[in-house]
Amino acid sequence: MLSKTFIIILVIIAVLAIGMILESRRERSLRAWIGKKVNTRLHWPFKAAEHAFIPAIELTQLFIQRPPIGWASAVQITEGAGEMWFIEFRTTPLGKESSDWFTLIARRGMSVEASENIAGRASEEWKVHGPWSCQRTEGLITVSLLEETLSAPKPP
Repeated sequence: MLSKTFIIILVIIAVLAIGMILESRRERSLRAWIGKKVNTRLHWPFKAAEHAFIPAIELTQLFIQRPPIGWASAVQITEGAGEMWFIEFRTTPLGKESSDWFTLIARRGMSVEASENIAGRASEEWKVHGPWSCQRTEGLITVSLLEETLSAPKPP
C-alpha cells in the first residue's frame, strides 16, 4: 500500500515538474522574442486591475458572457497611436466541466470605419467594444501565435 502511494506521489511530482519546465521555457522564449521588438512589453503575470486602460474583463465577456476564472500573462505592442494586446485567460466553456486557456487578441486605435466593418460581419470571429476590436484563440501565447498574428493582414 505504501509503495502505491509513493508511486502516485512521484507521478504527480513528475507531472508538475514537467509543467513548470515547459512554462519556464515558454516564458524565456517570449522574453527573447520581446527583447528583439521595439515598443513591446511582457506582463508576467497579468493583473487586469493594474491595466485599467484596457477593458480586459469586458472584452473577454464578449466571448464568454462572464468574467474569466483567471489571468496568466499578456503581451502589449504599441504601434503609433494604436496598440495590440495578447491576454491569456482561463474559463470554463459552456457545456464543459473543466476549464481551458484562451488568448484574447485586442486591437485599439482602428478607424471607426474599420470597427464598423468588423462589427457588421456575420462571423463571430471579431467583436467590437468601443475603440477595441478583438478575437479569441484557443491556448496560451506563443512566439508562433505572435508572429502569425502580426504578419496576417489587419482587419479591414
